[in-house]
Amino acid sequence: AYYLSNGQVSQQISSSFIRLTGLMAETSYNYFLWAVDAAGNKSLAVNVDFISEKSDSEDTAEYSLVENGSTLVVTLKGNDYADIHYRINNGSQQNFRMNDIGDDADYQISGLNTDDVISFSFTKVGIETTDWVYYTF
Repeated sequence: AYYLSNGQVSQQISSSFIRLTGLMAETSYNYFLWAVDAAGNKSLAVNVDFISEKSDSEDTAEYSLVENGSTLVVTLKGNDYADIHYRINNGSQQNFRMNDIGDDADYQISGLNTDDVISFSFTKVGIETTDWVYYTF
């Protein structure tokens, strides 16, 4: 089973994706995700930070970020054809086609270190490039 917590409320989740409702627009959130096996062994918690979308805007995207070791997995929801543009610590911009994973797209940014700042945006089908988002690993 998988569990998600914001430090105040924990809930069991049964899907690899979860839609959080009741969030305020353009607000930072911090959650923790962990697994418990049939024997009751609990995995280490993974930190999941994100900033909620702008409301009523065409230039935003629903996405999730998951840290896995030195890799940040970026998943763009509801769009299987997209490009990601990112910089690490304000370095050179990298541009890649995201991987099609059904109705969503993902990309793994590897080789990250604690406190690296990743800025990213998306170009999605049907809209222009989204606003830049900043995330500290």
